[in-house]
Amino acid sequence: MLLGMETEYAVGGRNRETLIEALQQSVRSGVPNLQGLNPMDRFLSSGARFYMDCGGHPEWSTPECPNPTEVVRYLLAGDKALADALSRAPESLRNEKGAGVFKCGVDYSGARTTWGSHESYLHVRSPAAFPEQIIPHLISRIIFTGAGGFNPMSAGIEFTVSPRVWHLKKSGCGSTTDARGIFHRKDEPLSRRGFHRLHVIAGESLCSHMASWLRVGTTGVIVAMIDAGIAVGSAMIPNDPVAAMQTFARDPSCCETVRLSSGRDASALQIQRHYLAKAEEHVDARWMPPWAGEVCKEWRAMLDRIEHAPESLSATLDWAIKLPIYQDYIERKGFNLDDIDAWNHINETIQTAVRKSEFRGRYTVELLLGREERPSPIPHTVQALTGYLGLHSFDWDMLRPFVDMRRELFEIDFRFAQLDGNGLFQKLDASGVLDHKAPGVNRIEDAVTNPPSSGRARVRGRRIKSYADRPGYRCYWDGIWDVPNERTLPLSNPLAKTARWSKFCLLYT
Repeated sequence: MLLGMETEYAVGGRNRETLIEALQQSVRSGVPNLQGLNPMDRFLSSGARFYMDCGGHPEWSTPECPNPTEVVRYLLAGDKALADALSRAPESLRNEKGAGVFKCGVDYSGARTTWGSHESYLHVRSPAAFPEQIIPHLISRIIFTGAGGFNPMSAGIEFTVSPRVWHLKKSGCGSTTDARGIFHRKDEPLSRRGFHRLHVIAGESLCSHMASWLRVGTTGVIVAMIDAGIAVGSAMIPNDPVAAMQTFARDPSCCETVRLSSGRDASALQIQRHYLAKAEEHVDARWMPPWAGEVCKEWRAMLDRIEHAPESLSATLDWAIKLPIYQDYIERKGFNLDDIDAWNHINETIQTAVRKSEFRGRYTVELLLGREERPSPIPHTVQALTGYLGLHSFDWDMLRPFVDMRRELFEIDFRFAQLDGNGLFQKLDASGVLDHKAPGVNRIEDAVTNPPSSGRARVRGRRIKSYADRPGYRCYWDGIWDVPNERTLPLSNPLAKTARWSKFCLLYT
């Protein structure tokens, strides 16, 4: 099996496009590379790919890796390469308000932007075998793979185990940019006939090494079982997978249950234990990847912690690190956690009324309450809510602090995974209060420029390092082209150990 991940990065700053260009130039000058199929596309000596994706944001794809440890290693190498590139950008760009590179999943501005963190798993069985077997895993694994944060579709403050969930609208889909689904039907193997690539778009970028390791490790083990013809998930299909995933995302206790098509109820933890039992039953099968045993060991340990020692998660998993920080912030701002739902209702009612009114343009809390020279555009709503406030011993003077606190929490969450050393996660990690490292993940700096130990990524990376300074070369996942000499280095076999130049040919032969 080969595994890989893609990370879409958000870039901020008044001169965002100029900063992105500076990042591109810095990466190109700092890492040996060959141009891809377009001028903005670069394949690197690590076997990875760095390019500008649709929407104008940088994306880093790891090379094809033989195990979860290598995937995490090359994920972190991408983070390091972008952080280093940012440090070399002009100081005038770096010091702009809001400037930075962020490994976040969602945008809280109202634009409803989401940055992807996609996974790839090599398999040989028909893609039609996968949806029913893997969807229950994808919706329930968020108890250890959720990034944590807030529901970006809510007008209130609603903590969620996985913000990405609220951008998933269907069980299955063919697109990555709109009407996204839990299972992505894309089957672009990037290899010769006989291979397929499961492309998972339901996840989100993480900071915890262990969370990322379990994310690809557990999913890789399940892919191996499905590839072997084992029915691992059909007994756990919910009646409504999207609603079930949202239920799990709302529940940091990991106790809520959903109704399955079999008629019984199950929690995310119970669904995960079902998959784990299947994996442990087949862990010694010859078709299982050699790292399956270690994954099952860490998988079981994490599920036990979630069930029996949830307080220990606050040093390990992204969502569990964030939750107590945000709860403490809310209390320090003078709000009772038990009253947040009521304030959410108030703000949601106000926002709905504004949308239905004839008012258009920018507005403030003070305008909505009729405290500016202009009259409130929603006076009847304000009057109706005044009684509701009295029932809760609230007053309108608390609305401004609530709205400001909401905006501040969103900014903190967005900056949690900032890459320049000022991110909250990086500061917590540097202080020694976290315990999130995954087994064997090391030598990150080496992975910025050097390829994995096996597979075609090793061949690709070594050849890129050799040809980086020669003009006329082009690269893609399944080949390198020497255009002036009309020859091709075919890499359509993802498991290739060597490659030889041949007469110029097209892709996918």
